[in-house]
Amino acid sequence: MPRKSADRRLGELRALRKDFKQNPAVAKFHDWTVGFIDSMILKLERGKGLSKKMRDKIDSIVDEGLPTIPDSKEADELESWGRFLDNKGEEILQDFANRMRKGWKLSEKQIMFRDSLVAQAMNTQQHGFWEPSKEVMNKMDLASRLYYCYTSNYWYSHPGHERHMKKLINFLKGTERAYDEHDWAKAQFAVRGKLKLFENPRFSCGDACYIYLYERNSETNRSERVKYYGIVTSDIKIHDNQICYDVLVSGTCKAYQHEHLKKR
Repeated sequence: MPRKSADRRLGELRALRKDFKQNPAVAKFHDWTVGFIDSMILKLERGKGLSKKMRDKIDSIVDEGLPTIPDSKEADELESWGRFLDNKGEEILQDFANRMRKGWKLSEKQIMFRDSLVAQAMNTQQHGFWEPSKEVMNKMDLASRLYYCYTSNYWYSHPGHERHMKKLINFLKGTERAYDEHDWAKAQFAVRGKLKLFENPRFSCGDACYIYLYERNSETNRSERVKYYGIVTSDIKIHDNQICYDVLVSGTCKAYQHEHLKKR
């Protein structure tokens, strides 16, 4: 039998990878095979040579075609509880189910964790998902917008807080289910500093305030701090990802960042 060319193997691997992408459940179960295919495609695209073992393995995978997922009634039942959990919980149960289909044994801690997730899912099945009130939903919307008032560097240094905020944002988008009071409490804590500014605003519409601006003195050609009297014309709000008030100063009304407003 003539030896396959590198181009032919590359074409066969690309076709098989496409089949895996169209079947994500199969790809997740056979993740090692998918990883091997990606690695071999990369080698061939770079013009690298393959060992005989690599070529034989590629031919074996290609001849087999798209594999199937082993049947397991117990694993299917475990996986079905995932629809009563949040996205992360569902992924964990899917991972445990795949381990069962592969015949792998779970450790004592893994079994306890699996059972706790199933118990949580059963409780949700019986009592339903948490449904926030309209007032809470409005506060959630505010908290989700406050997420963008923090810098990317802040979230980079607070990955746990960012994870809770992303979960809230996904819940409001409708892509995250099984969101509960515990998740909401963590999201509030993540933006607590800026949330307090709205819960206890320092100024109200109609209040007087002072604003200090730095302006260049034409006589001295130096920047000087100038004090202006202003009237607050709006409640606290978010403007261009900044927490602001609208203030009338010297006949002009515009948004000023909250920290620029002073009582005296």
